[in-house]
Amino acid sequence: MCLAGAIAWRLGRRSAAAALEPRHAPRLTPAPRSDSTRAPTPKAGEGEGEGEGTAPLEEELVERYLIAVRDALGAEAVVYWSVSVDGEPTVAASSLGGGRVTPIETSPPVESLVRWTAEQRIPAANHDGDAPFFLAAHVGTPDRPHGAVGLFASDRRQLARDRARALLPRHASRLAALLDLLEDGRETRRYRGKAEVLARAAERIQASTDLDSLGAAIAEASLQVTGGTRAAFVQWDEERERGEVVSVSGRHPLPTGFEVAARSFVGTACLEGTRFTIRENYRSSDYPLFGPAEPARAVRSIIVVPLQHDGRSLGAVAVEGEDEKQLTHVEASLLLLLASVSAVALTSARAFETVREQSKRDALTGLGNRRTFDDELRKQVDDSDRYGQPFSLVLADIDHFKRVNDEHGHAAGDAVLVAVARALERGVRAFDLAARYGGEELAVVLPRTPLAAAREVAERLRRTVEGLEIEVERGKRLRVTMSFGVACYPESTPTSGKLFALADEALYAAKGAGRNCVRASEAKHSGVVA
Repeated sequence: MCLAGAIAWRLGRRSAAAALEPRHAPRLTPAPRSDSTRAPTPKAGEGEGEGEGTAPLEEELVERYLIAVRDALGAEAVVYWSVSVDGEPTVAASSLGGGRVTPIETSPPVESLVRWTAEQRIPAANHDGDAPFFLAAHVGTPDRPHGAVGLFASDRRQLARDRARALLPRHASRLAALLDLLEDGRETRRYRGKAEVLARAAERIQASTDLDSLGAAIAEASLQVTGGTRAAFVQWDEERERGEVVSVSGRHPLPTGFEVAARSFVGTACLEGTRFTIRENYRSSDYPLFGPAEPARAVRSIIVVPLQHDGRSLGAVAVEGEDEKQLTHVEASLLLLLASVSAVALTSARAFETVREQSKRDALTGLGNRRTFDDELRKQVDDSDRYGQPFSLVLADIDHFKRVNDEHGHAAGDAVLVAVARALERGVRAFDLAARYGGEELAVVLPRTPLAAAREVAERLRRTVEGLEIEVERGKRLRVTMSFGVACYPESTPTSGKLFALADEALYAAKGAGRNCVRASEAKHSGVVA
């Protein structure tokens, strides 16, 4: 069961008043092992008011989440221990139901591993010599510690231990967020409608996998949760100490891409990493809200909540109200809960974006790889057919590259490739694509560029490469040249499938003409011209 789903079911059907007591082991409702981890829908009229019966349902939510973790990681059991102030662990919930724990002997004992993990906030596992396997991860933050969650397997060979070590801390973070929400239920009781919105908003945020959709979901969800007038989501760069507005809610005059200064209301919150900053009666101060020259607008109350993960500032959510006390500490608390979910989602989205970007790049040169090149070529053909605009393809080859490798070694060849790649990247527009599709074979895709203009680009690149002095080792520099072939769709050919072959034919014509020159495929392919 996903965290957002659990929250949605719980907060949508039950009052937020009765939350898990944070410092004692709650009663446990047995939860049978099942392939389905979705919480059952309460019967009509069941649990509509406050009172007895609410706590067991919350406990069942925690147990069902542990069942989902158990099934996702392939473990025999997953147990959550609450840890008291004196460090004594108590079983609070179990995927086995009824507070049961798999009876396995480990060295060190399970209890001491749980206690150490809760105190040090570092995952811990038993000795490799033990036949069974136990892994514990901390649940909570320094401000809001809960305890630890542990994973059991009676035969360590039957479990993907590296995967469990990587994923259990993430599940522990989500469990902590769920426990935080349940504990804050009393405070949010008067705002039941907003709590339901919070649950649905958390679900939308967790469903967002790319940065653009995630930013939009965070901005809109922040507005819905607080009832503010406008909301903005900011990403923060810790090294440069500045941020950027990634997404805004509707009716926000602030443009995306707006630079957030360190000396601003939002920038200061990111730098200091405060829990949240709220002004119920906001008046303009020496600091702008986001940065100099931001659009004028009526702001009478404001909340800024930094997004933090593993001690790093990732960004912030800023909500504005046009009226005084439109935003209060209750809204700030709700926004803080949403921010905790958003920070985890943002970390995952960034990691996914990095992996995806790396998969599209050549490892040596950093240019687009063959797959990226093929995808871009198909995209430009589609765009050209749809909008009637030409695009050009430039193929290039480093002249006598084999001689460089033979005479100076492959390290020198790599240095030449990297230097030439940088020259091509600097010589084209931001929306052009420079790619490496073979050994020393490079390409440039030029959207919205006719043949004559593409030839000028190729000639400029040729002169740039010709003028390079490339250091291949200390004190030794080389000069290289390149040959270029240019073709345009639909100028060179009305058949998109022939475009690459025509550019390649033009490249070979350039090599045949003595290298270090540009040749272009004539319009409608009446020939290759100098």
